[in-house]
Amino acid sequence: MAKLSKVSQETQNLVDEYVSEVGLDNFMNVKCLSITKQKQIVKVARANATTEFYTQSPDTVILYIYEAVFDRLTDRQKELVLKDSIAQIYFDTEKDKITITQPQICMTVGGRQKWGEELADTLEACVLIQEQLEEEEKERKAAEREAKKKK
Repeated sequence: MAKLSKVSQETQNLVDEYVSEVGLDNFMNVKCLSITKQKQIVKVARANATTEFYTQSPDTVILYIYEAVFDRLTDRQKELVLKDSIAQIYFDTEKDKITITQPQICMTVGGRQKWGEELADTLEACVLIQEQLEEEEKERKAAEREAKKKK
């Protein structure tokens, strides 16, 4: 089982800076924990009700950071990894709700090495097409509802 501990002050400062940069600190508490082993370098998760109760910290999101790997990255790589992870966190002001989205693009290292940007661009195109299809489906359903109202 992976062990949890506090992240280094340097890592905490970076996270605080990037969270503040996008204004999430106005809507939630973002905490960091160092983890000894996980598949992702940074995993974003909503704190459960028990954790929020015991920490007296409502509306909490936790970044689990695999610091043994993270510390070996360049400053630019650290920035990219953290900013991309923080981009998964969204606060809906109308619904007063925290949403954490999952990464939309997933590729293998082998595929990236073999096909490079062509694969990344193709996977990005797939995400955009999927979003377009979802929007078309919403429009079709709205048109059907409107047609039923007119009958």
